[in-house]
Amino acid sequence: RAAFGATELRARAAIGSAEPADLGLELVLGSGDAARILDWSERRRARSLWSPSVVPPADPELAERLAELRHTVASLEQAIEAGELTQALEDRRRLLETQIRHRSLHAARDKTSAATTALSVSQLREHLSRRILVELVELHGQLHAVACTEASCVVRSLGPIGAVAREGAALRFAMGRLARGRGSEASLLAAAELIRRAAVAADALVFGPLRADLEAADFDEMVLVPTGALHAMPWGVLPTLTGRALSVAPSAALWLSRVSAAPPCTIGPVVLVAGPGVAGAKREVELV
Repeated sequence: RAAFGATELRARAAIGSAEPADLGLELVLGSGDAARILDWSERRRARSLWSPSVVPPADPELAERLAELRHTVASLEQAIEAGELTQALEDRRRLLETQIRHRSLHAARDKTSAATTALSVSQLREHLSRRILVELVELHGQLHAVACTEASCVVRSLGPIGAVAREGAALRFAMGRLARGRGSEASLLAAAELIRRAAVAADALVFGPLRADLEAADFDEMVLVPTGALHAMPWGVLPTLTGRALSVAPSAALWLSRVSAAPPCTIGPVVLVAGPGVAGAKREVELV
């Protein structure tokens, strides 16, 4: 992906890499090696999350081909919308993509992308003092968790991801009902009870198999890396996370890159921000 300048080629490379990445993850899951499982989980997600450089490549010919490809793709989209013939533009697009692929293999590559997305588990653990990182890994419908602390990494099987996703959907539905505040008092009380039950159920599914590991970790902050539909889970309402600092990240490598580059945190005034056009935002800030 780092060798391809065109967005379309990067997307195709990411799609093509999914199957071998799944195979690699399946092989290491059988080994039970938590560090290797975490590494392969990151291979599946982190490289796709890093934004490509917006600086044109140093190779002038490659830069010219990329600019021509962008122009051709734009012209192709306009021709499709206008109902015009597109065969010549399709042929030109395929030719340019082939030329870019070949040229990219010979041109100087952007090594920073590949280097920075590689996860060093040892470096990760250096930043986990009083923290625990839990990365959720889904394969063939089954959910697993890799939990890393400063001292060690373990892997636990959590069961079907569908069960967790259903509790997450119930939580979002009930929280939306309460946030809007519409309906009878009985219906709002029922929504609050649904939140309580769904939160307890989701907590048991995700953190139940990790209970002994969490108790042994004695952590102040959890760094949580969800997967798939679980990115939409309102994690803060789960009982295990009550009263604890929580950071939710799309990948461990991205979190590590940010926390290792961040300046030391200084204590300052508390700032509360109400977003524009958000019903109830001002009232919520006042309550906080």
